[in-house]
Amino acid sequence: MKFTFTAISLISLVAAQLAPGSLPACGRDALQRGESASRCGAGDTRCLCAAPQVRSAFQQDVNSACPNRDDKQKYASTFNRACGGQPGFNAIRVPN
Repeated sequence: MKFTFTAISLISLVAAQLAPGSLPACGRDALQRGESASRCGAGDTRCLCAAPQVRSAFQQDVNSACPNRDDKQKYASTFNRACGGQPGFNAIRVPN
């Protein structure tokens, strides 16, 4: 139950920056795994944005799961907007 609720909160945090359903499906499982591993509380934006597990989910897992560079960029841009200005957050970059 906690996994589901927590995973939904990170996806909601990121998806809130876009129109509903506009994030590619390819990276959703990666985000859920990263958020679950972070042990951040649901809705704890500061923790989620600074958690190395969440960052790893974006930098490694989403990049692996989403073969299309535009999909990767959409996740990175959205996460950067959602977390910009949060303590401990460093912007996500999509590799070339």
